Amino acid sequence: MAAKNHAVWVYPITMGACNGCDQQILALNAPAYQLRSMGISFVNSPRHADIVLLTGVLTKRMRSVVERTLASVPSPHALVAVGDCAIHGGVFADNPQILTNASDILNVNIEIAGDPPTPDQIIAAIVEAARQLDEAEKSTNTVDETQDEEEPAK
Repeated sequence: MAAKNHAVWVYPITMGACNGCDQQILALNAPAYQLRSMGISFVNSPRHADIVLLTGVLTKRMRSVVERTLASVPSPHALVAVGDCAIHGGVFADNPQILTNASDILNVNIEIAGDPPTPDQIIAAIVEAARQLDEAEKSTNTVDETQDEEEPAK
C-alpha cells in the first residue's frame, strides 16, 4: 500500500490535552508499522510537511499559534484532526477557553474519532489524506494541460 505517488511528510502539532493521541502517533515509529515502506516520514518543520496531524484541544490562546504554523505549511497540504479533543473538544469541551469546532475554524480535511484513536486508524487517515492530495495535484495538472492545449498557434 503506497501512501502517495511520492514520499509523504507528516508534521504533528500538539495543541495540548492528555497526550493520549500523541502517544499513539509516537507508537507509529515502532518497527511493527513500517511507515517508511509506505513512503511516510515525520518531519521536524512545518515548512517540509504535506500532512499536518492536529492533536489535543484548540484553545483561544493556541488558535493564533496553530494558524501561524499552518500558514508556513506549503500548499497543497492536508490537515488531519486526531482524536475527539481535536474534533470537538472531547471531555474539555465545556471549558469556555476551548474552541469546540476546530474542524470549522481550521478547515480540517479528515477527522479521526476516538479517545485516543489507534495507530492503525491514524495510518489509514494519513493514507487517505495522501490520496486526496494526489487527486488535488492531478486535477491541477489536468487544468494546466488543458489551458496549454487551448492556446492558439501563431
